[in-house]
This record gives sequence, structure tokens and C-alpha cells, in this order.
Amino acid sequence: MTEAEVIYSDTLYQVPSPVTVIIEKPWTAITPEERTQLSKILNALKLGIDRVRIIHQSSLDLNKLVDSPSHVIVFGLTLAGVNPYESLTVSDKKVVLADSLTSLLPDDAAKKKLWLALKAMFGL
Repeated sequence: MTEAEVIYSDTLYQVPSPVTVIIEKPWTAITPEERTQLSKILNALKLGIDRVRIIHQSSLDLNKLVDSPSHVIVFGLTLAGVNPYESLTVSDKKVVLADSLTSLLPDDAAKKKLWLALKAMFGL
């Protein structure tokens, strides 16, 4: 047994996995308006854009997520048989699928549906 193993043998704390946001295009392709929209959504949940993990996937694969987050918000991607704007649990992950950030910008009805799904997901 090494000295490091003896000193750090107990778990001092556990950092929870951050909420993961999956977007359908690379971050560099997200417009300032889309970033503002995402920031508003996260701020409504009392999360800052700096407190979530944002990743890009061209096709949705929840098995590729690092650290197995407990909450996943997906923009612009679909899962077979899953309706958007419904909070559901997939492999111990609470998931909400939504339209792309671009589609959400002018669509107040979709924003309301998203907010209701996120409230259900986070228990607000």
C-alpha cells in the first residue's frame, strides 16, 4: 500500500455530476441569441451556464454520457418513441427532449411546454 492510498483511503466528499445539456450542433455554431435563450432557461432553474455540462451529439446516445448525470436536457435531437417536452427517466437519468434552440427562439408555446417539463423534472 502506498502512502497516497493510506492518506486518501476515505471518501471525503462526493461531487455530484452536473446537469448535462446536449445540443445538436457544436458550441461554436450556436448563435448569441441561442446562447442567451439557453442561459435564460438555465437561470430559471437556478443553474448558471457555468454549472452545467454542455456537449454536442449529432445523434442522441445517452450511453456515451460521462459521469452518468442525473438530469439531461436535450435540444434538437430525438429518441424513438419519446415525445418532446415530457419528463421521463431513462437508465436512472431524468431526461427532457426539446426542439432545437433555434426553433425555440420564436415559439412561445414550445417554451411553455419546455418550462412545464423542466419543472416536473426538477420538482419545482
